[in-house]
Amino acid sequence: MTIPTSFQAAVRAPSAPVEMAQGDPERRRLEAAVREFEGIFLAQMFRSAFGREGESGSSPGAAGPWGDMLWDAYGRAVARAGGIGLADVVLRSLVEQRGEAG
Repeated sequence: MTIPTSFQAAVRAPSAPVEMAQGDPERRRLEAAVREFEGIFLAQMFRSAFGREGESGSSPGAAGPWGDMLWDAYGRAVARAGGIGLADVVLRSLVEQRGEAG
């Protein structure tokens, strides 16, 4: 199985600078959106990995009616702390598409 070159480049350089001015309001809006997306993605991964109340095994600290809120908070916190690099890859892709369209 071969990995597409564009994916290899994205994985190889997750913190490469994006071609937009740092103070650009559009860039700030995109950054906020991709961080939120990464937080939601991570929350779903936590739910899948650690389960929900009533499923096999226990979820320490995530049982009961507040469990979903806990996973959401964990996802947002991890994304704010730098996440797993997903937001950077998505942001770079959006900026490249914007450059091609504009």
